[in-house]
Amino acid sequence: SPGYMSAETGHHFLNPTNHFWRALHAGSLVPTLLPASETTPFLRCTTRGLTNLVERPSIEAAELRAQEMVESVPGFLGKIGMWRPKVVCFVGKGIWLAVQKCLEARIAEDAAAVKAEL
Repeated sequence: SPGYMSAETGHHFLNPTNHFWRALHAGSLVPTLLPASETTPFLRCTTRGLTNLVERPSIEAAELRAQEMVESVPGFLGKIGMWRPKVVCFVGKGIWLAVQKCLEARIAEDAAAVKAEL
């Protein structure tokens, strides 16, 4: 979910104490270290994108309920299906675990459906 500053401005990882953009630059994933408030033009002219699993703002992921994250997964997967990225990265293990839980449930449902057809 976006932080309150990010939700208000529309810029991901805007809080100056957040290390996200500095880490991307240090890892050579972005060529120039830009303040978060200036990253929108960069994102528009690259093949990279950012999205939130849960859209409501929070100070930290620990504020999000597990059920809230799980309920947000279908919309997230819809974005993945539409944009078809080669790589998806998650900022936070809890967010990945919510997505993993839903994917495992879908796989189990699909396997049960195939087994029922046999």
